Amino acid sequence: MLGTLLIGAVVFAGAPVDGVLVSPPVVEVNADQPRADMTVTNPGDSPLEILTGALFWSQDDEGRVTLSETAAVSIYPPHVQLAPREQRRLRLTVLERAPVRPAAYRIVLSIRDPATGEEVFALVPAFVVPNQAIESATVNVACSSQERCAVTLANTGSLPVRPARILLVLVSETGEVEQELTAWWVLPGGTRSYPIALESARVRREVRVRVELGDRNLTASAVVAP
Repeated sequence: MLGTLLIGAVVFAGAPVDGVLVSPPVVEVNADQPRADMTVTNPGDSPLEILTGALFWSQDDEGRVTLSETAAVSIYPPHVQLAPREQRRLRLTVLERAPVRPAAYRIVLSIRDPATGEEVFALVPAFVVPNQAIESATVNVACSSQERCAVTLANTGSLPVRPARILLVLVSETGEVEQELTAWWVLPGGTRSYPIALESARVRREVRVRVELGDRNLTASAVVAP
């Protein structure tokens, strides 16, 4: 029987019974501090076995993720056995030397219950960030017709961006309709595009979007082309 895997405050379905607590939920290193620690805790009553690794993370403007093998970072130890209630420390280390380039990775945790043989995987975000980090993003709305618009969120800084919420508002003669777009990471220098199909049966006048980023919001709007 499978339970849940807990990454910080985020719950992932499908882990061994009683789950594993991982902290912090996002790992960051830089050129001055090329290593960072995270902890894994087994809060359950059964021992667990964990194999660790790291993958390079890239994605396209539609949010499709590509994970590939990398020799730029390492995770130690590669193999952990967790007794019930035990906590262990894992260390992410950047192996490449100056210049240490900004990059995104996923720490892979393969979690196995030795008693049942059940195994699941967790992918923890890990980022190599510049010493002088800049968080900057823009959002734009463009409408080519009464049927089609597109929202584009661009990361113009050197830090990864993950919106808390992206709210779309469609304005017509009869009122406003709200819907949420999928909020996901946008890596430095990357974009996330959302094609918006408007209902041709109801004439839209305007499309608005609000992106919630921590303590600030990004907004944009566009008039629907006649």
